[in-house]
Amino acid sequence: MLVSRIARRSAITMAMALAAAPMLATASYAAGSPPAQPVITALVSSNRQVNATWTESSTGAITYTATARSAGHATRSCRTKTKTCSVVALVNGVTYDVTVIAQNASGKSPVSTDMTITVGAPTAPLSVHATALKGGMASVKWAPPKSSGISGITGYTASAVSKTDGPFTCASKAAARNCTISGLTKGNVYAITVTTTNKYGTSPSSKAFTITAK
Repeated sequence: MLVSRIARRSAITMAMALAAAPMLATASYAAGSPPAQPVITALVSSNRQVNATWTESSTGAITYTATARSAGHATRSCRTKTKTCSVVALVNGVTYDVTVIAQNASGKSPVSTDMTITVGAPTAPLSVHATALKGGMASVKWAPPKSSGISGITGYTASAVSKTDGPFTCASKAAARNCTISGLTKGNVYAITVTTTNKYGTSPSSKAFTITAK
């Protein structure tokens, strides 16, 4: 009689454990969540490829996919478990939209905001500095970019924009890293930026330097 009761209790206990197992597994899976949305922080072009770098705040085992798209051209991707990779087999001189998505065991993140880049084009100039001169002019100087792309730099363009007017521009050849912008309105505050150009395209704008026109 005692053995029979013990057997019945064991059977009941086992049945309860088996019934609870799927519930526990489901609860454990539901506790996970997909990664956060990646944010692209830099794109650098070189010969037929683009290196993308991004941030993403989640932890754990995450796989990232960076994708470059351009109408009329093949879509290319790279996958990595780090936060940088190079998308290859692109076409020099073509502008691509680049996005990144993160994935873990619980699903995929939202796709990052896209960033555009022209393959083979240079990066932006560095250390832009401007000085306001009398007569509505600005003397602009800068340092060369980190990357000149895959061909020599052909020139630079400096631009000045205020809330009410502009852009006013000046250009220089590759050997000269300075030029003077004219036509500014006295008292207006201008953001001065510079771009780099080679045979494959033009870089994004540099960080802005602010002046007040004289």
